[in-house]
Amino acid sequence: RNLFLLFLFCVFLCSDKTKKVPAVVGDGPGFVVNRLGFYWYGIAGVLLTRGAASIAAIDRAMEEAGCIAGPFAILDSIQLTTVAKVAVSMISLLELENTQSTDLLHLVNEMIKGGCTGKNPVGKPSKGFYTYENKSSKPNPEVKSMAHVVRARNNPKDTDDITVQRLPQFSQEEITEVLLFTVVNEACEIIGEFPSVTAEIIDMLMVLAMGMVPKEGGVLAYADTHGLSYIVERLRYYKSLGLSEMGVLMRGECMGCLPCLFVWCDKINNY
Repeated sequence: RNLFLLFLFCVFLCSDKTKKVPAVVGDGPGFVVNRLGFYWYGIAGVLLTRGAASIAAIDRAMEEAGCIAGPFAILDSIQLTTVAKVAVSMISLLELENTQSTDLLHLVNEMIKGGCTGKNPVGKPSKGFYTYENKSSKPNPEVKSMAHVVRARNNPKDTDDITVQRLPQFSQEEITEVLLFTVVNEACEIIGEFPSVTAEIIDMLMVLAMGMVPKEGGVLAYADTHGLSYIVERLRYYKSLGLSEMGVLMRGECMGCLPCLFVWCDKINNY
């Protein structure tokens, strides 16, 4: 016990010296930020790959919702080779092989094959989800055709019709709900798994690490303004449109219960 307390003291001391904010969370795939980020990026990849929204529409929806940047702009800044390696690891650890969660990985691999790297850190011309040249950026038109390739590969073996895997066009409001409610959904699971993690910790980490809706106070504070019943209703609606494999709530329903949301509902009373 004394050794553990000494370790915590050293962590907080180092955090103070490096001007970082420490948080004690449970041990799991991606901890908190990377795990929630994985679902945020992943559902954005599903919408793009399956034709529900464009790169520009998705990033604009997140920026107008209050995020510092959209998922594709952030992925470009991370670099696509790093994105692919992290995605492989997270998919394996979360046991999400053969689900829609792999769409983004398949798309990024296709982009890497096509010479995309992401945003060059020193400002040289480069391309990823966006093309970067002369200090300006615009959505990369090549990504749309690459998304078609990925969607065609996802087709059932008994059909060549690429519209089978296509989603309907989503409005800006629907894009915002899908991306943020997916994060809320997984945050509920994390709170249920790790007693030390609270809504306050998740909001703090997601605001500081990813700039996710800071003006709302964080993604769970944002969820609180909508109400639990509305979020559940909308998640069921998006499931009916074809987003059947994204989010913990969907797994909970398969078991005939909604444990993660009930846990979060109890926690939010202290928010």
